[in-house]
Amino acid sequence: MDQKTEEKHGVSLFKIDYEIDGQDGSIWSAGIVATTSEEAVKSLAKFLKDTIKNFKGFKIDTLSWQGAVHHLSEDVRAKIIASSKPVKKAKKETTSKKKILPKE
Repeated sequence: MDQKTEEKHGVSLFKIDYEIDGQDGSIWSAGIVATTSEEAVKSLAKFLKDTIKNFKGFKIDTLSWQGAVHHLSEDVRAKIIASSKPVKKAKKETTSKKKILPKE
């Protein structure tokens, strides 16, 4: 599946079977939601680099498109929203304003 076809599907689920360099040859599988397979691979690489000490790389055995993601359940949507960081709004400084009336 080429990148233009992938982008027509919008958000999709990709399955990546891979081996981590320097480990015992175990094959790992990851299901990654992304817009393209390239984005899914980059996301997996970043995740592995950030979570494995002395990460040296990985080899992809299989990369496959599993299907388009059309909707998120309410539970999944709530978990995504709950895990996002709220944006803190800066407090506005308030000053006491007095109305000045002309003397009569």
